[in-house]
Amino acid sequence: MTTLDATVLRRALLVERGIERRLDELVRLSNTAALRLEQSPNMETAQLRNLLTVAQRTPAVEAVINFVRYQIGRNHRERAREPNPWGSGPDGFGHTVIGHLRNEFAAMAGAIVAEVEAVAGAEASAAETRRQIHVQLMQLYIGYIGRGFSYASKVKSFNDLRGGV
Repeated sequence: MTTLDATVLRRALLVERGIERRLDELVRLSNTAALRLEQSPNMETAQLRNLLTVAQRTPAVEAVINFVRYQIGRNHRERAREPNPWGSGPDGFGHTVIGHLRNEFAAMAGAIVAEVEAVAGAEASAAETRRQIHVQLMQLYIGYIGRGFSYASKVKSFNDLRGGV
C-alpha cells in the first residue's frame, strides 16, 4: 500500500466516523420532518421512496431541493381542495426538508471536513469532500424520514417519533 492509498483510506475512515457521530442528530432531524406529515393524510410512502430515489440517483443537494419544490408546487395545484402533503408554508414538510438540507446538513458537512483536516491535514479537494459528505448526510436523512413515516403510518401514531426530537 502506498502512502497515498493510506492517506485516502484514513480520510475516508475519518469521514465515516464523523458521520456516525452525528447519526442521532440526523435521525432526530428526520423525525422532525416526518412529524410535519402527521396531519397529511394524502402523503404516501411511495412519494417518500421517490424522494429517496432522486437523492440516490442525483448526488446533488440542489437537485433534490428542486425536486422537493416541484412536489410542493405540483401537489398544491393538483389537490387544491385537499391538504398538500408537502406543505406550501414555511413550516410544511417540504420547506422543513429544504431548511435541513441547506442549513443543518451543510453545517454538519463543514464540521466533519474541519475534523478530518484537524487530524489528517488540509487537502486541495476539501470543497469536493464537503459536497460528498453533504450528499451522504442528505441520503441518510431522507431514508430515515421514509422509515419514520412508514412506521408511524402503519401503527397510526406519530408519538414514537416525538421521543427522538
